[in-house]
Amino acid sequence: MGPVAGNLAYGAEANTVATAKSATECCQSRASGKRAGDQIWLVCTRHLGCDGVTAQLPDYRVQYFAQGAWHHADAATLLAHDDPARPTVIYVHGNRYSAGEAISSGWEAYHALTRCAADQPVRFVIWSWPSDKQGGPIRDARTKSSRTLVEGYYLARLMTRIQPEVSTGIIGYSFGSRVALGAVHMAGGGQLAGRVVPDLPQDQAAMYRVAMLAAGTEDDGLLPGQRFQMAMSRTEHLLNLYNPNDPVLKRFHVISKWEKPSAMGYYGVYGERSLGSAAERITDCNVSGVIGKTHDEEAYFASERLMNQVRATVLWPKAVVPVKLTQQ
Repeated sequence: MGPVAGNLAYGAEANTVATAKSATECCQSRASGKRAGDQIWLVCTRHLGCDGVTAQLPDYRVQYFAQGAWHHADAATLLAHDDPARPTVIYVHGNRYSAGEAISSGWEAYHALTRCAADQPVRFVIWSWPSDKQGGPIRDARTKSSRTLVEGYYLARLMTRIQPEVSTGIIGYSFGSRVALGAVHMAGGGQLAGRVVPDLPQDQAAMYRVAMLAAGTEDDGLLPGQRFQMAMSRTEHLLNLYNPNDPVLKRFHVISKWEKPSAMGYYGVYGERSLGSAAERITDCNVSGVIGKTHDEEAYFASERLMNQVRATVLWPKAVVPVKLTQQ
């Protein structure tokens, strides 16, 4: 556990009742629709293969939500709406989500993020990647594990085009956290699966704030020489909400027949002392007492204490970094 760490390993059952009550009484409901002043975008890569690096941006399928419906757009239109007064938050879902489920999950994330937030307008981007179920659980996990690296490239290509003056945060759930770390790693000049960001600005000044829920990524991935070693060079703050009772991440080792990795969302960030000053920008928090024995993202969304941590990370760039959560 890092220098800014926490432990929520207290009565899960009692806390479930408390968090449900707090969510119900919160200042913003979880009704459908968006807040006035917010923008909701959908970026889909489900049609994209695993092609190599190209000079032009990938052919994302982009839509925006307005007047109760989705409307077609393109990446240029999304980027044209960069606004330093409106933070951008990108939500990356987990594995085994259909296109429709990805949108539903994105709406859940949006409402959980904004229901008790200030009136600060937000540009919220739902990132929909090809995570439909493929075969048995082991084959599926290994296939999607490989795809997350390609997806990190696709996300990096787009988010590095966002103006550095625009505060940009990423929320990754499960395998979505692996996509998020991959994208930030590539924004820092790193390589993934033989790919780099070809048009990365030489004077790249953008820093990103990342919140990971039940992170389906290697616990040692940030260390020097590891897969995402460049991620912290472009990360202003990293929040990792991990759960040693997660029944899915307990079996994370199956993603690789030879390496047998451990999950950051199960054990926390490994080897923070080797990260030097970057470790001071990591909040590693055991949330087993809140989440219990589940991998369900809705358990995270239902907890106001956890969502306050997420808001402080991705939505309020001028705020103090998330604080240690103590037992009550």
